[in-house]
Amino acid sequence: TKPFDSFALLDKVKKALEQGKTDPDSQRMLHQIQETSNRLAEQQENLQKQIVQLSKLSSIGMLAQGMAHNLSSPLLIILGRAELMKDKLLQLRSRILSLSGNQSPEARAQTMALLQEYDQNLKDTDIIIENVAKLSDIIRNVMQKSRQDQIEYHQPLNLSSILREELKFMEGDLFFKHNVEKHYDLQEDLPTIKGIYSDFSQTFLNLIQNAIDAMRDTETRKLSVSSRLNGDWIEILVRDSGCGIPQENLDRIFEPYFTTKKGPEESDKPVGTGLGLHMVKMLMEPYRVQIHVQSRPGDTSFTLRVPCGNG
Repeated sequence: TKPFDSFALLDKVKKALEQGKTDPDSQRMLHQIQETSNRLAEQQENLQKQIVQLSKLSSIGMLAQGMAHNLSSPLLIILGRAELMKDKLLQLRSRILSLSGNQSPEARAQTMALLQEYDQNLKDTDIIIENVAKLSDIIRNVMQKSRQDQIEYHQPLNLSSILREELKFMEGDLFFKHNVEKHYDLQEDLPTIKGIYSDFSQTFLNLIQNAIDAMRDTETRKLSVSSRLNGDWIEILVRDSGCGIPQENLDRIFEPYFTTKKGPEESDKPVGTGLGLHMVKMLMEPYRVQIHVQSRPGDTSFTLRVPCGNG
């Protein structure tokens, strides 16, 4: 065989390009190649942006886990000291009561008045213990979620359990906790499916967060979340009473960086990156999950239909 002549090949390409300048079919093909090249360049740029964004989210997750771990120890010390203080206060109260039996009626009345004040301090101690316990519970949830999200292998998953964990995790959002009416209907005995925990936890979290953000400026704030077995499918429904998605945007909501939320310069409320729903689509595609969206003002629903039978 003849040796490969790169100069001859370049010469042929050059001649072909020269001919292409006058040949309509070649011009059309060159135009299509240029358009394809531009689209690929745009997709590459978007992919790089997504990698940077996901890297930031990963760093934030590791930082949150570290902070939660560092906070847990001092909180346990505070809780232990508060409980010890309460026990000592109760013992002291019993001693005061036993001594008051030998007092005059006037002195006893004064002692009882002081004990009422004393009891109020005991209630304050209970408030400290209760709220430290709540903080410890929140930190425990953050650490548990972080550990689960780092598991990258397929394992049997109960989607209702993951939904419940994500809804509990979202209680850290005070707007969601205090201003949203919640309705949950999660089927407990769903068949398990095999998957990566973080794929589904992130998907559910994104859908719930999207629903919450849609209700921040509405008077009626209702969130409904349900799971059920329907034939060979597990159906997950996330429904909100938010502002809705304009019909002309429904076909674009899963595109990367597409968002109708205001930017940081326009609002002091949480802003969108345009990646939340795109990530939902990307994470669910390997599991052949069907995603159905219906929306009108005051009523938007996302339904995931997950094929079962692989668990």
